[in-house]
Amino acid sequence: ETHIDALSGLPSGRELQDKSGSPLIEAQNALRAASGASATSPLGRSGSPLAFIHKALQELQQLNDKKVTKKVGSKQKVAIYGSARITKGRVYESTKTIARKLAQLGFLIITGGGPGLMEAANIGAREGGSPSIGLRIVLPHEKGINKAVNIPLIFEYFFTRKFSFGVFSDGCVCMRGGFGTFDELFEFVTLKDKGKLNNFPIILFGYDELIPLFEDLQKNHFLAQPFSSVISFNDSENKTVQQMHDALRAARNNHNGYDRSIDIAFAERE
Repeated sequence: ETHIDALSGLPSGRELQDKSGSPLIEAQNALRAASGASATSPLGRSGSPLAFIHKALQELQQLNDKKVTKKVGSKQKVAIYGSARITKGRVYESTKTIARKLAQLGFLIITGGGPGLMEAANIGAREGGSPSIGLRIVLPHEKGINKAVNIPLIFEYFFTRKFSFGVFSDGCVCMRGGFGTFDELFEFVTLKDKGKLNNFPIILFGYDELIPLFEDLQKNHFLAQPFSSVISFNDSENKTVQQMHDALRAARNNHNGYDRSIDIAFAERE
């Protein structure tokens, strides 16, 4: 298995020469210029704001690691979100089934790498014959990454992990979960509602009770566009898989490999 150390050093200026245009590289170069640091010098003492940003860039640099990009390849990727606390039952089995069927259709599965529904999705991907990515956050009350993950990436900061979900994913399925699941979900919902994220299917599985909430938001003009054009609600495993398949295939045919990650990286520039 590939394991990328989140504390490894940033590449030197020479190593960056062939990667111009990358949002991560542009951010790194801007940081160095602002701090007056050279390509190989530290960006700040421990505890300083620059040291914090330096550490965040180290975590994001995992996305450019050759071992990761080789395993990920050009497959379209579906993020599956869900609670760490659901370890059995109908929703657990549905999560495995959805992940397995998506993997069998050629999609790569991405999860938070933890237990519960995240592990169910990673197991489903393995049963479907596809490797899966686990973006694991370091938390004091939870164990390490689950054993079904093939490509583990480790994060200490939630915002770098959330950004990484955005860079890697082409769509997402949200299973049952709590605040952490909703935090990840609404990052995508907000970007899509504001027109910063296109051709990105978002499916909520088993959340029909939330429909009145979104109807109220739309009725009171709190949304930039009709919520039905931003998210979909479903409670059928097969329909969820079919809907994701159709949306991602249409996105690939219409946009011919357009790199959506650039929109996410610079969404706040405007």
